Amino acid sequence: MFEKLFKMFKRVLMTKNGEIINEEIKQNETTLEETLEYINSLSKKALFLTRANCKTNSRFGEKPNLPNDIEWPSNENGYLTFLCQIDLSEVPTDYQSDLPEGGMLFFFYDIIEQPWGFELSDKSCWRVIYSEKNIGELPERGFPENFSDEAVYPRRTIAFEIDTTYPYNLSAEILSLNFNDADEEKYSDLEFQAYESRDTSHQMFGYPAIIQNDEMAEDCQYMFYKHDDIEKIKSLPKDELENLRKGVDDWVLLLQLDSEAICWGDSGMIYFWIRKQDLKARNFENVWLHLQCY
Repeated sequence: MFEKLFKMFKRVLMTKNGEIINEEIKQNETTLEETLEYINSLSKKALFLTRANCKTNSRFGEKPNLPNDIEWPSNENGYLTFLCQIDLSEVPTDYQSDLPEGGMLFFFYDIIEQPWGFELSDKSCWRVIYSEKNIGELPERGFPENFSDEAVYPRRTIAFEIDTTYPYNLSAEILSLNFNDADEEKYSDLEFQAYESRDTSHQMFGYPAIIQNDEMAEDCQYMFYKHDDIEKIKSLPKDELENLRKGVDDWVLLLQLDSEAICWGDSGMIYFWIRKQDLKARNFENVWLHLQCY
């Protein structure tokens, strides 16, 4: 869904600040072939979450195998929706990451309110839980009392596929290459080749499939350290913002969920981000979420 919608708009070239780029002032254009080695050096492997043809412990929706000693996450609006669980023993052994080798990851979100992640109060609207227990020790958990039927995410099994992802075509790294029109089109095709053969863009790690802008990691960094709404933070003095940006590269995409059974905003996506050091420490309390849509 994402790839088809994006290609409707990909010829509109915009900077991160939303300013239209004047193509007439492009100079020193390079070709895709000349920069292919550099582009490949920027690529990242991702784990795509596809539909499994057999029973798996990793799955989307309905009721999780959440340990009984862990409360079902909730906030002032009620109980959060269980989105998916990842049995880490099912992750392909040839995929290199800092994920624990065993145990379970559970993802929850407020699908009724669907916060964007721009305000500090949004933090209560999602939760990522890690349990070291194996799936055999975890029977399926029933819904909490008074759980709304509207808050149930549909169930289906998950299989994993490894594929290559590339930077956003409006990222600083790619814009600096000054591609001509033909090579801009070629690069955009290269960027989305991992999505073309798939019905959805559910993935873990790799580059996110950007809809609005590529400032998510930056916003995560700002809000993690300043504990304030993003608009207030971005009004701070430039030198203070530059100092805050020093940890932007610590943030990696943990999970991206496409609009499928449920639309995120207007056919958008939700993105869970985590700092590399927190992932290594198995600390999922600092995960931040963003929603982008058309």
